[in-house]
Amino acid sequence: MVKTGLDEEPTVFLLLDRNILYEAMLEDISNILNNGEVPNLFDKIKIKIPTEGPIVNGFKAEVRRDEIYARMTEKLKARGIRREIENAELWKMFIDNVKSKLHIMIVQSPSGEDFRFRMRSFPNLINCATINWFHQWPTDALIETATNKFKELPVDQELKDKLIRICCYFHTSVKDLAKRFKEEEKR
Repeated sequence: MVKTGLDEEPTVFLLLDRNILYEAMLEDISNILNNGEVPNLFDKIKIKIPTEGPIVNGFKAEVRRDEIYARMTEKLKARGIRREIENAELWKMFIDNVKSKLHIMIVQSPSGEDFRFRMRSFPNLINCATINWFHQWPTDALIETATNKFKELPVDQELKDKLIRICCYFHTSVKDLAKRFKEEEKR
């Protein structure tokens, strides 16, 4: 966040579902997606960031909120802005830079309970993001998802099997209709 907020360096943070060690990590990601910051991050701990030159054996400097204010002020003065700027405005500029320069990519498998739990627990992963499905769902994933959805439904197994098949049909037919729509309407 410091590199994107202060140096306006475009950055991609790539997080794979297997790298999510504990679900609380997603709380911070959710906050960044929603408002561009992790609340109190720069107040409670010191964040180590690289300074000028190559990084040797880790990081060389620590940054806290007051240092962010000072560095933002220096940047503005270098751009010819000489007026006194309140800390709240400096912080807003920093966060705006983070929002525009930091891109978060979360790669997850849509099948399984983890995905559903995460989407319910952290709605900003849906509300503040663009979801890209890069691959067609395999039939077994569709069947697994529908089977889990209807697991507790109080009907006989024959009806559940029919419901599972119709759900798979709905999903694949929508894909086929979308493809046809694109070909016919050119959009």
